[in-house]
Amino acid sequence: MRISLGFTLIELLVVIVLIGLLVTGSIAGYTKFNQRQVLLTSGKEFITILRTAQARAHSGVKPPSNCTTLLGYSVRASRNSSSYTMAAQCSNTSITANSYKLAAGVIFDTPVDITFDGLSGGVSGTIGDLSLSYSDKTYLLTINEVGSITEGGIQ
Repeated sequence: MRISLGFTLIELLVVIVLIGLLVTGSIAGYTKFNQRQVLLTSGKEFITILRTAQARAHSGVKPPSNCTTLLGYSVRASRNSSSYTMAAQCSNTSITANSYKLAAGVIFDTPVDITFDGLSGGVSGTIGDLSLSYSDKTYLLTINEVGSITEGGIQ
């Protein structure tokens, strides 16, 4: 009768290969999850800036200098860009309030040029669907004529 004192080489190789497959699958899943979270966070931050511009326009918050009459606030970004600006639109000039950057790798698929009017409370410029992308994923949001911002989520 033979007594087994350990594992054979074949058994050890099978276990190592199985562990390797599990680790590879986990890394791939984590990478996709991370991409999704980066895009989702960037989209939500962009919506926050849009709502900030809208609130400033409606409340009439003027920049500290060179703005005689506030007309509204605008948010602008170029297509395939990762940066955007919020600016006060005054009767005599446009004053950039802040510049922002999306997370690394996230870009605007559509150009953005939205102005929230302070006097009428409406919105002008890019109305409809806007999208941001990262890798093979797209984040959608919609702005309608009255300024309502709707999150479409990740597609």
